[in-house]
Amino acid sequence: MTLLFSEHGSRVGCFDTDKEAVKTVLNQAKEDKVVDESLVHGFSSLDKLIDAFPTGESSSAVQANQADGKQPRMLVLSLPHGKPADGILDELLTRLNKGDIIIDAGNEWWKDTERRQAKADEKSIKWVGMGVSGGCRST
Repeated sequence: MTLLFSEHGSRVGCFDTDKEAVKTVLNQAKEDKVVDESLVHGFSSLDKLIDAFPTGESSSAVQANQADGKQPRMLVLSLPHGKPADGILDELLTRLNKGDIIIDAGNEWWKDTERRQAKADEKSIKWVGMGVSGGCRST
């Protein structure tokens, strides 16, 4: 997904507890002729990834939902279902702000998605379940 987003002009930051996985993505970005490697950034910690988000002013519609008037951050997760998703939700809820968005691209059971949505809603953070099958170039 990282490479697919960057192929379409999105600036992407990636983090994984397995630092070799991040290096692999960065190397793939360098080798892929379609990817603008300057759009793909790797981070060694979740805090560094979160801190890298731009802090520009947002539109008035978004400001109404943001305590600090900044653009909401949007994170797309590609994790195995179950405990890993619960663990990252707990970590992110302590780091994100009201109005930020977490998109779970893992194939998850709908009841777990609704449970995570409710937990995120308590902090006015949006959790969106978006199961993805296949890889970034699957047909």
